[in-house]
Amino acid sequence: MSPVESPEDVVCTLKILVLGDAGVGKSNLVLRLCDDRFDDNLQFTIGIDFRSLRLTVNGDAVQAKIIDTAGQERFHSLTPSTYRNLNGAALVYSVMDIQSFFNVDKWLDQLAQQTQADIPIVLIANVTDRKSDRIVTSEDGRRLAQRLDLQYFEVSAKTGKNVAHAFQSLVTLAYLREKRKQPTNAIERSATLRVSDRNRSKSKGRKKKCCA
Repeated sequence: MSPVESPEDVVCTLKILVLGDAGVGKSNLVLRLCDDRFDDNLQFTIGIDFRSLRLTVNGDAVQAKIIDTAGQERFHSLTPSTYRNLNGAALVYSVMDIQSFFNVDKWLDQLAQQTQADIPIVLIANVTDRKSDRIVTSEDGRRLAQRLDLQYFEVSAKTGKNVAHAFQSLVTLAYLREKRKQPTNAIERSATLRVSDRNRSKSKGRKKKCCA
């Protein structure tokens, strides 16, 4: 996952939602993804939390707006607005929590009810570093992903294993979907316009400096 140096180079902004039960490690996944760190004492998310990450997809600069949601039932009423205009979603469960695994169907149903678009979704099994405490097996996860027709990733927010790869794959799917929706060369034209605008601004700045 390559960082993008200049925000002016971004050709597309994607809204990515992270869903799952409380305590499965959603916030630490986002923390690992965006800051490359892990916090054992991280508190539960209250409502929603937003993070932005700029990366490259097939050579194009893309900004992903990562939305970390509360998993607690009492906070569900805070999240419906975040489903609007989604470009992709990650469904997360903990391999130590069988109920979070069973609830993946519930989260997928809620996602389907709130979104009209056929957005890319990936299934993420977290906390795979705790091998001796594991309840949900790899085969369980693969079978569920196959039944739901989702890409499946086993990750560890604590060690960082596979986290970047999982989200890179999701963002890539989301970006390619958006490109297919665009008129021919629309994204390229938009980027060209931004470059032209920036060049005009620089030109104006140079003229002002010359006249000063």
